[in-house]
Amino acid sequence: MADRLALKSLTASDLTFFEIQFRTSNVGNQKSINLNGDVFVDELYPVLSPLAKEQREITIGLPIKIFGPAAAGEELIQRKIVTGRNYKNWRLNGEFVKDPIGQAGRFDWLSVGDLAVMGFDGLAEPRALTLVLLAQSAGQDTALHRDLADLIPGGRKTMVSVTAERLMVALQDTDTPQDHPLWALARDQEVEQALEDAALGGAGGVSRLLHRRRIRPVSPTELRARLENRLRGFPSSGGCDSHSGCGRQSSEAAWPGSPARRSVTGPI
Repeated sequence: MADRLALKSLTASDLTFFEIQFRTSNVGNQKSINLNGDVFVDELYPVLSPLAKEQREITIGLPIKIFGPAAAGEELIQRKIVTGRNYKNWRLNGEFVKDPIGQAGRFDWLSVGDLAVMGFDGLAEPRALTLVLLAQSAGQDTALHRDLADLIPGGRKTMVSVTAERLMVALQDTDTPQDHPLWALARDQEVEQALEDAALGGAGGVSRLLHRRRIRPVSPTELRARLENRLRGFPSSGGCDSHSGCGRQSSEAAWPGSPARRSVTGPI
């Protein structure tokens, strides 16, 4: 589980972070994702606030793991978070994000209003970022997108902080398969330890899972299914997550046909 979590509704300008979106749209030359200062600084990393007020140029380089859309596996890149005199907001910036080798059309799925779930590692300042993209048009993401999109107020307020517990509720309520990459951001050590204990027959682990108050309690049926998955070698479907260690997808990986290109319209 990340140290800080946020949810971002992608605008037309945000989509230019992805090369295919930039090449097929006409919304300016931004090539970055805006990180709203009232969330990124005021809520997640307030230690950066004095530096921002001085209008100093700040660059924070960090590795980024991108998952999705359509539950796609990890793509590891290196980019930077920047602010300064030339920017109104903080930005996730750098080179274009291209479709990975062997996955042509991967980022074609994205459109205005799709979601980026951001998991920042680092307590005082961001040191790494996990980005899980949820596309409205991708079957693997549709229910999750519908559940989480209501958290975004709309208008210029396109980013909010979110908790791992809220992500867990969305995953549970939408019956999202355990190999979806969003599970890696929603899990926490307490649940993992309780599952381990319960899988070994420990009454304490079962009790903690059944009566946990921070999220919707796990029902006996759900608990049985989770334990069976655990004993079979979780996750049973072989998907990528923070525990499976499968990392970047092979360049030979098959990739489903991308959707027909859509015009990029909506908020910038």
